[in-house]
This record gives sequence, structure tokens and C-alpha cells, in this order.
Amino acid sequence: MTPSNYLSLHPRDVVTAVSKEAGTNFNNFRNIAKYSGTCSPSLANELAKASGGVMTRDEILYPEDYELSVCTNTNAVNTNK
Repeated sequence: MTPSNYLSLHPRDVVTAVSKEAGTNFNNFRNIAKYSGTCSPSLANELAKASGGVMTRDEILYPEDYELSVCTNTNAVNTNK
């Protein structure tokens, strides 16, 4: 799960506790999740561990690879002839 998804699915007190256990704080986690903030691989490992594996290191470091993308209809008929 990406940090953005984690933030939106968990109450603030849970996110705060995970952040504190990982050695950071809620505001820093929110920056990582919401504002494309980056973090070190070391902090990503600690956040993954603190979340009990709900977030993985790669999901934290490379969220764009794990966010759901909008599907497009590739079978649409072109009516502009």
C-alpha cells in the first residue's frame, strides 16, 4: 500500500503511531504521502516495518508504480472520419 493510500485509509492516531515508531512524525509522513515528498531508503524500511508490512519499501519509495491508474477504453470506435 502506498503512503497516500495508507493515510487515507487509517485514522490520524494510527498514522501518528506508525510514524513515531519509524522515527519520524505525522507531518513528515503526510508530506511523503500527499505532496510527493521523498524519504530515504532507511526511513522507507522503518515505515514498512512500523506498518507491519502493510506498506512496503518499494511502495513508499516508488508510489507512482503502485497507484491505481485510470483505465481507458482502448476498443473505442473512432467516429472522426
